[in-house]
Amino acid sequence: MGIDEDFSKNTPGEVNVPETPPLSAQLLESYKPARLCQENTKRITSLHFDDSGQYLVTASEDDSIRIYDCNTATHQRVSFSKKYGCHLARFTHDGPTKVLYASTKESGERADADVIRYLDTPTNQYIRYYKGHKHSVTSLEVSPVDDLVVSASLDGTVRLWDTRSPNCQGCITLGTSQRAVAGIDSTGRVMAVVTYNTADPKELPYVRLFDARNIDTGAFATQPLLDPTATYTPNGRVPAIPPLSGVKFSPDGKKILVTTTGDAHFVVDSYDPERTYCKVGQQSAPDAAGGNNSSSNGNGGGPASSGPSLTDVWVGGEADFAPDSAHVVVANAAEGGTIGVYQIPAVPAAVTVPGVPEPLGSASTGQLVCQLDYVAPTPVHRVAFNHRLNTMVSSSHSALCFWIPEN
Repeated sequence: MGIDEDFSKNTPGEVNVPETPPLSAQLLESYKPARLCQENTKRITSLHFDDSGQYLVTASEDDSIRIYDCNTATHQRVSFSKKYGCHLARFTHDGPTKVLYASTKESGERADADVIRYLDTPTNQYIRYYKGHKHSVTSLEVSPVDDLVVSASLDGTVRLWDTRSPNCQGCITLGTSQRAVAGIDSTGRVMAVVTYNTADPKELPYVRLFDARNIDTGAFATQPLLDPTATYTPNGRVPAIPPLSGVKFSPDGKKILVTTTGDAHFVVDSYDPERTYCKVGQQSAPDAAGGNNSSSNGNGGGPASSGPSLTDVWVGGEADFAPDSAHVVVANAAEGGTIGVYQIPAVPAAVTVPGVPEPLGSASTGQLVCQLDYVAPTPVHRVAFNHRLNTMVSSSHSALCFWIPEN
């Protein structure tokens, strides 16, 4: 797809978001860069839209939290967290000026290092602190329907919070060798926790589903996360899966997207986690500098003996569902595109695991619909689909790109 080389210099007000019909291959292929924003000086680590889709919040390794207007693709406000660092910046339902975020500095070393903070960006004042985690927060998600928040940490716990109270509302203890990411479905009732054991390379990652209103009853579904393109043999090496980075439910609530720090991501049936719809992307994992990381040892991607590395904690957003729940957009697709758009199979097939009588998962990869390209300053590592406006954003190290469909 050809683009205007000067699109990054478009002046504010020139980006008009068109109304879009239901998604089709032709429409998806029409997405093009509208503006490149370069306010950040270091890598962008998270992307999140507010309820209306009008605003985007980013966190960066330059300790900045920035808010953008998605209708005009313009930078609106910046707050800095120089003392604590910032990652996983998330809007709440209290408007596009209130932001939750996790810290990154002195993690696991200082008592208040891993506190989740709730910031009022116009005043740069903290509204509330959420204390409980003892190590880096790896996952932070807000319920789509209420004030419930779920967080996961390298301390081996998953915690539930209510933004209106500083007290932890519930805790799942997994163990310090367990790396976890978590998310909440569109009804606010189902919570998915995906884990892998960094101490045991032979143990499969697991998808666990909980009633978010009553986590004390334990998981109501627990199934291994399978690579549908791999071969599982008795007493054989467990096929490697890159380190987990996030969990997202599809807009219709029927699927779960498990993202990794590599280019391989997995779509699971949210009603029956035994069924893996497909794998999208490839199997190489980028390191902090953007190259390939070959340290994955088959335990879900953690370092061989020392547990998860902090270099793979503060990343996320490598893939996202499209608004129709039938497609996934992936940063740096295996086929070489800046962004790859994949179609999810309508029905999962089956893959057999030794020792399990019934076939599990699927035997397919997502179908590549198209590749969306532009000359990025560095490889694109994050992408997010704005479900309200049918637009996209991607980040390439410190650069942020807004994408819109052609009229």
